[in-house]
Amino acid sequence: MTHPDRFGVFSTPVVNLLYVNRAKTVDLYTALCDELSRWKDHFDIASVAQTEMALWAFNKLTSPPLHGADVENARREFESDVWIQRRLSAPAVASP
Repeated sequence: MTHPDRFGVFSTPVVNLLYVNRAKTVDLYTALCDELSRWKDHFDIASVAQTEMALWAFNKLTSPPLHGADVENARREFESDVWIQRRLSAPAVASP
């Protein structure tokens, strides 16, 4: 991958997890990378690409058909984290 510090893989599960939405694909990708950069900085992850992979893995490991107390607790902790709640509701994430 070229410039993993700034760019991640385009991943629809991660786009959906982070509620990133844009009309044009190129705008969606750049908005996703910008959002991933914020997550990278907040969670002190080495690169945008690693942040995308971590969020993809989290989504994969906590989505149906998987179930159980650990899965439910992980998803609940993610959804109740105040910083995450603010990011997911931030106008920059959802606006066109």
